[in-house]
Amino acid sequence: MARQNKVKVHQFHSTSSVGDAVTNCLFFVQSMLKSLGFESEVFSERVDPALSDRVRRLEDLHLTKTDLLLIHHSMGHDAFSRLAGLQCRKFLVYHNITPPQFFEERDPYHAYAVKGYSQLSLFCDIVESAIAVSSFNARQLSQRGFDNISVIPLLKDFAAIRDAPHSKAPYYDQSAVFRLLFVGRIVPHKCQHELIEFVDKVRSIGRVPLGLARTGTAGSHFSGDIFLAFSTAAAPGLASAFPIGPVGDDEFGTLTFVPWGRMDDLYTAVVHAVEEAVFNALVVNDDMVGRDGHRSPALRHERLIALLSHRP
Repeated sequence: MARQNKVKVHQFHSTSSVGDAVTNCLFFVQSMLKSLGFESEVFSERVDPALSDRVRRLEDLHLTKTDLLLIHHSMGHDAFSRLAGLQCRKFLVYHNITPPQFFEERDPYHAYAVKGYSQLSLFCDIVESAIAVSSFNARQLSQRGFDNISVIPLLKDFAAIRDAPHSKAPYYDQSAVFRLLFVGRIVPHKCQHELIEFVDKVRSIGRVPLGLARTGTAGSHFSGDIFLAFSTAAAPGLASAFPIGPVGDDEFGTLTFVPWGRMDDLYTAVVHAVEEAVFNALVVNDDMVGRDGHRSPALRHERLIALLSHRP
């Protein structure tokens, strides 16, 4: 049993929610601190009602000069003055902020993203040192005047995952397949290229099977995603012709625009079209024999249908 330390080590994050990566990180750090004998609580400006038994409101935070506060920062908030006024030792844990350009200007998150970046420079004056969860984040801190930075990846309780009861949902197979799941927007600051490079290195080790999967929503007009679409449909007004005589009313074309709030069905149609192309590739294939007699059998349709029937 760990001895009880007199020094308290509490944590703060502006928001809390079930399943959120930063929130889970706070809980894991809290469990480690408690195992070391420290009194440790998690505080938030906005407490998820589902976590009210594990997260306390910022107004309840009271510290002494010898206590420590880990300030987790991933978005701007309205609690900076309160944090700056606390008489305790403070350390910043920087999780990166989604750049403002990925939000519409009228979206409240746009203003808080801008505020979050401006608060980084302010934190430099009130914390003793900073922890960045990646070297990318460390460079952002360094650019804003931080000089005492440690890089510690996002902490995750893998033991809890390893000891969790096994579930066959949403699907189950007995093949020894190594799977990677990325959760997040496809944007540069999420560094998906590093995941691709990792898969390429693993594949170079041996014959590692690779797969393609889609999950999540199709996107919508407020999701912050970027789509590029074009049409090859005939446009009579663009025909290569040299008209003769006076201009007639029938020569003028008309463009019809879909309201941006009505675009969701088009996004869904694009996703379904891509998904259908993948299904076609899975179904329309034959046994193949390659170099040195290596054989690649066609997919068994009944097996494919059985797997697809387990889709949520």
